This record gives sequence, structure tokens and C-alpha cells, in this order.
Amino acid sequence: MSETASQPQPLVLIVDDDAGVRETLRGICKTIPGVECKEAADVDQAVALFSQHSFGLVITDLSLPEGTGFDVMKRVRDSGSAVPIILHSGSLAEGHEEEAKALGAVRVLSKPADANVLKECICKYLGLT
Repeated sequence: MSETASQPQPLVLIVDDDAGVRETLRGICKTIPGVECKEAADVDQAVALFSQHSFGLVITDLSLPEGTGFDVMKRVRDSGSAVPIILHSGSLAEGHEEEAKALGAVRVLSKPADANVLKECICKYLGLT
């Protein structure tokens, strides 16, 4: 078995209906050597991509067309995956952080999150630090 086989995949799933936010997160990922990303604009796209690739991290918005980031999180967890999930949202309300953590989120960040904080989180949860 190769040494890299036991390490998390440096592939990030970005789920956000705002193309500008996806572009920003993609740009942050590109600053980290070896990290790549796939993007989804809604729950169904996210679930389809998740079933096709081995992701090391999921970053999802809360407010999505035809669902929520909680739906993404539930579907990921229902698949049996323990992949780290970061909830990154501009519409956090009381109780959202607790619900996200109950669904297995490792971190909850309010938009706009600082680029350095996002980069640190991506590196940490991909095991690159």
C-alpha cells in the first residue's frame, strides 16, 4: 500500500448557489498545492458529485435552491461517509450551529469568512497541516 493511500483525498466539494462565492472558494483552494475542487449549485448536484468522487472535505452553504446545506449534510452522512463538512453561510440563525454540529459539521463559518481562516480550515480538515 502506498503512503498516499492512507491520506485524505485533496479534493474539496464546494456547494453554493452563488457563483461568486464558489469562485472565491475555488481561488482559495488553488492557493493550496495539490488541492482541487468540484462545485455544485444545489443539493442534487452536490449529491451526484459526492457519489462520483472521493472528497476529503465538503464546504456547503445553508440556503440552497430546492433544499438546504442541512440536506446536503444529511445525504452525505446517510451515505455512510464521515468526510469533514464545513457550513459556510450568510444566513445563520439561532440554533443553526447546533443543528449543523449535530449533523456532523466540523466547523460553522459566517459569510463572508476571512480567506486566511478558510484556507487554514481547508488545510486542517484535509490533513495538510
